[in-house]
Amino acid sequence: MSDFNSIWEGWKDAAISGSLLTDKHDPNSASTQSCSYKTVLSNQISGSLEQLIVNKEFEKVEHFRYSQQPNKEFYLVQPKNFDVTGFARHTGSLIDAESCDRLRIYSGSVQGWHTCAETSSLSDLTISPCSIQLIETWNEF
Repeated sequence: MSDFNSIWEGWKDAAISGSLLTDKHDPNSASTQSCSYKTVLSNQISGSLEQLIVNKEFEKVEHFRYSQQPNKEFYLVQPKNFDVTGFARHTGSLIDAESCDRLRIYSGSVQGWHTCAETSSLSDLTISPCSIQLIETWNEF
């Protein structure tokens, strides 16, 4: 089992430095990216991201690992007091395709810790065909 507090320290450092939210998922610059489909944090979440992370304002955090690539991991975070964390949209579109209800936080070797919005339905679609394993769940912070 992982030590949640050491993982959270990395998230906190990234949130404070401003690197947790990359341009690709920033609602203020999302339309400039070249991906065909992605998720964008809501203005409310992006404006509260540092506070949310620093204060551990989470309902639940789930730790996942890809079976085929055990060094690739991510965390699904259900924040407190936010029913909508962002929106899935096609690049260049100003119309959102789907509301998101959680955050996905990645541990990237190039970008370091970074986040995007995630939907429950997108998670279910992504997890089943990709052999992703749920490692652990935290409910107390």
